[in-house]
Amino acid sequence: MLYQHGQPGRRYAELKTIGEELKRAGEQFLGAENRNWVAMILSYDTRWAFQIQPNHTDFHYPALFTSYYKALHSRNIGVDIVPPGADLSRYRLVIAPALYILPDEAADSLRSFVQNGGLLIATARSGVKDEANAIVNRYLPGLLAEVCGVEVDEYDVQPADSTILIELALPNRETQSAQSRLWFDVLRTTTAQSVATYQTGYFSGTPAITLNRFGEGQAVYVGTLGDDALHDTVLDWALKSAELHSALSAPAGVEVTERWQGNQRLLFLLNHTVETQEVPITQPHLDLLSGTTVNEIVKMPPYGVSVLQEQG
Repeated sequence: MLYQHGQPGRRYAELKTIGEELKRAGEQFLGAENRNWVAMILSYDTRWAFQIQPNHTDFHYPALFTSYYKALHSRNIGVDIVPPGADLSRYRLVIAPALYILPDEAADSLRSFVQNGGLLIATARSGVKDEANAIVNRYLPGLLAEVCGVEVDEYDVQPADSTILIELALPNRETQSAQSRLWFDVLRTTTAQSVATYQTGYFSGTPAITLNRFGEGQAVYVGTLGDDALHDTVLDWALKSAELHSALSAPAGVEVTERWQGNQRLLFLLNHTVETQEVPITQPHLDLLSGTTVNEIVKMPPYGVSVLQEQG
């Protein structure tokens, strides 16, 4: 490539200039940090426990975790992946899919998070075992039963090609229908309210998803493993409830992430599509890669990248 068209010196100079520009840009955001408001709890003990005892031949813990993560990523919501027992005090929304192994420390952390105003999403197959992989002698979701305000009375499983219709009546949203699959908790509410019910099966009319106020916060218990569409609907409601949104309203296929250097915010835009995309902005920004100031619209070429710095 350096020798095409018989102009090796010119091509080399162009590449050197580009390299110097990228180096200067990199120095301006070196050390920038994430400040995400959403966390997902990933438990390797849970993953290994499911490998030993899958619960359902078609259930895969990584796939469930990824389904919830995709719903956040598609909305350009930054996520921290944290272990059980992590300090959750900085977050507004915490998602803990199928936390099968639930040590006391992790349960205490989640209890404190909700009690102090956080919004928790927990799912079926949570709190089944302790840190020694021993089944707990209490109604599921075990140590989270009080926080979620619900108890699992019984459960049913179905083949992968079988679905159960549920009707969602989440607060401040129109009633919607969705499909659930694989695993179906039959729930008995203690302090929670039902926000979704099964529409078919012998447990028709019983809660599928519940919402509980605990302390200053709320806990959602999703009593089925669901699919992408169901998780997407639940997370859409949760994000609005927690007043969380993307830094920019970007078209599909454009990824937006935030980084911070003190009080200075940097926006990283990545166009993952083969077409030119336009991203609206509400105030002038300096594009650190091109050195130009952009106003109102950021035009991104196919697979283009921009790093924007807010201008005061």
